[in-house]
Amino acid sequence: MRIVDIREGAVSLRSDISNAFISFAEMDASIVALVTDVVRDGRPAIGYGFHSNGRYAQRSILRERLIPSLLTAETEALLNDAHDNFDPGRMWAAMMRNEKPGGRGERSVAVGTLDMAIWDAVAKIEEQPLYRVLADRYGNGSAEESPFVYAAGGYYYPGKDLGALQEEMRSYLDLGYTVVKMKIGGASLSEDRARGEAVLHRRFAPRRDHERGHARRRILFGAMGLPHVRISDGREIAPQLDLRERLHLYAGVRSVKAIAGLPLPLADPRALEVDFVLVRESTERLFAERESGTMKPAGEARDSLVISRAACERPFDFTFALARVGGPAEDRAA
Repeated sequence: MRIVDIREGAVSLRSDISNAFISFAEMDASIVALVTDVVRDGRPAIGYGFHSNGRYAQRSILRERLIPSLLTAETEALLNDAHDNFDPGRMWAAMMRNEKPGGRGERSVAVGTLDMAIWDAVAKIEEQPLYRVLADRYGNGSAEESPFVYAAGGYYYPGKDLGALQEEMRSYLDLGYTVVKMKIGGASLSEDRARGEAVLHRRFAPRRDHERGHARRRILFGAMGLPHVRISDGREIAPQLDLRERLHLYAGVRSVKAIAGLPLPLADPRALEVDFVLVRESTERLFAERESGTMKPAGEARDSLVISRAACERPFDFTFALARVGGPAEDRAA
């Protein structure tokens, strides 16, 4: 059992994104393949390693120091006591031969990349998932079948406004993530605060929640809207309007109920017998063109009012159908 070859390379991760400290315009990362002479399922067992973005490729350290140290080490010094697999601890000691303790942070990236490839090869030789190998060696044999993971995003990007940030963060929940991390520190405190509040305010409503909403007969809207949280062009963020559009909620229904001890809206005592429900059309008028308004430099804003026959007929028909149902108004509110 021996190492046949160790191949390293760099892959480009170039992007226009940035975080609080660096731009990713020239970003790359190291990749490593550790080739062994062990055959599993008719193929050589090869361990692969890479490192995360944010650190540049460490080709020089890998190619000139760490990889040669491993390839020139005695084979016996890299195997476990049973000689049926490699020993990651002994391989780590071999690659760090003649390396000064401590050292630069860049070296740890290179060591970690090679270390990942070593463990990947060890797990493939044992024909076990790596998490199972680690649980058996360093735990009590039990392992979490569903480990906690989160999505890292919210990078700064040219032209990326609060709406785009919200859509990005919500897309991670659509993929199944339950926790997301957003980059901060690359803008002013007020701008970063608006970014954070925009994401928290949106609550990232996943599309699966929209699908649940489609299956419901009634949806109750609570208070929504933080006036000080705005898109970069000054518009307010309105999650309730997003829900209306996606779920086609064209009729806003408000039932009116008399409360003992409070003045009635109508002075006539017969008002107590009035079954009163307000129905408002919720997709047209100012709502229809809310993404198309214009802002003038001189403090002038222009918007369009849209009224169509089709959009009017829907709440009309809904209102008359509601009136024909009968029964207390609160039983019919949507």
